[in-house]
Amino acid sequence: MKNRANRKRGSTRHGRFPDPRTSASIAHVELRQRIRSRSNNAWMFFLALILAGFSFVVFDLGRELAPGNGEWQSYVAPVFVLGLLGIIVYQGLNGVGLAPTNKSWLLTVRPPKDVMGGQLLFRFCETLLGALAPTVAFFLGLSLTIGSPLPLLGGVAVALLVNAVGTVIGHPLGLWLKGIYKRHGISRKVVVIVGIPLAVGYAAFLYTGGIAVAIERLQPVVVNSPLGWIEDLALVTTPGSGARASRAAALLLGSVVFSAIATFGAVRISVYTWYADGSSQDGDETPTDDQSSTEPLLGQVLRVGPLSEGTRGVATASIRRTYRSGHVLVLVLGLLLVAGVPVAEQIITTGKAPRYTPWIVLFYGVSLAGSFHSLNILGVQGKTLPLVLTARVTGRQFVNGHVVAGTAALAPIATVLVVASGIAARWTVFEIVLAGALSPLAVCLGAMVATGIGTRLPRYRSPSVHRSSGVIRPDKVATVSYSVWCSVTLFVLFVLVDAKLRYALASVTGLSEALYAVSALAGLAVVGLSAIVSYRSAVARVSEYRLD
Repeated sequence: MKNRANRKRGSTRHGRFPDPRTSASIAHVELRQRIRSRSNNAWMFFLALILAGFSFVVFDLGRELAPGNGEWQSYVAPVFVLGLLGIIVYQGLNGVGLAPTNKSWLLTVRPPKDVMGGQLLFRFCETLLGALAPTVAFFLGLSLTIGSPLPLLGGVAVALLVNAVGTVIGHPLGLWLKGIYKRHGISRKVVVIVGIPLAVGYAAFLYTGGIAVAIERLQPVVVNSPLGWIEDLALVTTPGSGARASRAAALLLGSVVFSAIATFGAVRISVYTWYADGSSQDGDETPTDDQSSTEPLLGQVLRVGPLSEGTRGVATASIRRTYRSGHVLVLVLGLLLVAGVPVAEQIITTGKAPRYTPWIVLFYGVSLAGSFHSLNILGVQGKTLPLVLTARVTGRQFVNGHVVAGTAALAPIATVLVVASGIAARWTVFEIVLAGALSPLAVCLGAMVATGIGTRLPRYRSPSVHRSSGVIRPDKVATVSYSVWCSVTLFVLFVLVDAKLRYALASVTGLSEALYAVSALAGLAVVGLSAIVSYRSAVARVSEYRLD
């Protein structure tokens, strides 16, 4: 009887498909961890506002439409297919960067099939709100137009289907690419070379109206294929839409069968990736102390000036850590794509750079100086934090090293780019010289402020359950707080330097330009004082820090 109970208890470890109860438990733990880590997250609040605004727009669109009237029904399927592709891409990126490795504790207590099932269920829940909110908003507006709640049923069904299919395709696909990278020892430089054109193309697709063009081109292809049955499923409960129930049922059945097959494939892919013994380093491994080609240059830069040995050592280690981190390049490319593509588009269309271009460049220079080197100076030490705290380096030298690292690495680049962009934007000579002189000061002050924020809001580990991303990113609240400080600082500098902005403000408010210039000088003094206070706070925090 005892052996029989043991066999029954261990039966869930065998089989080809995930155990539903175990997978649900893993997903539940992941969801609770995610909710707790983001419960007071200002970034999530901003995302919620964006989602709410978009949902309101599609709700208003649904109020203006009526079933059987016009050609809008033929665009339902292409829109959902485009959403499906977006979910596949998002889930694929999750599979590449956030999936557990073979060192994860999850794989020591449960077989890969159950862990994969939990990951798929968790990822499905993660994107569920983004898929449901605009869909429900649109069909709610449609329901109010025709006076019946039935359209909501079809809308919810198609949103769940698209989210599920996108998850079971995208997440295993990203995991498979990660397995190829690990097993074949592909260099990160190759990944970057391939990823840059893809990222640039994606950003250009968003900023040049590619979504509308894609919907127009997808429309005839989708409508004349089984993917067009999405329209039937979405509108099958809408009176007067002409949707065919047989096609809707066939799409549901086919999606269930496809999801089951894809889940089986996902389990096999998880084994392929999680138990890979590739030559490439995992993100959570500490790279060997090899002689990087940047070491001579770093030594020459940091030997300039009266730097103590402790400050120089901390600064060198900080720059080396940033140089070796693959996530740094991703962040740089992301920032460049967000701001660079709109600026490039305006240069192409108008023939000159926008007047605000230098301030965008300086904003990113200040942001990167803090994010890379100063915004989590305690958390990025990882397992070496006890050694750092017990070393002969003082708290002031430790903070100074990170400030010097951010300033030395980014102040020269930011200054050159600000001057170059000022020339491209046709600023006056006085404005260019003044902005160039203030740029290194802004970068240095940003690094000082970031140390104070980062020591008060440190993050010592990844918020994920398996903690396998390998890079300890700064706390989200700290990141948002630092971004707000950067925005206020750049606005003060903008008002101080740009005479046209002062003239525009004076014209709108009726106040004198001199008053704005004086106010900007006072604001710059306040910014400098806040940097000094933050810096002193960081020094005191590090000097008095104790491991519990």
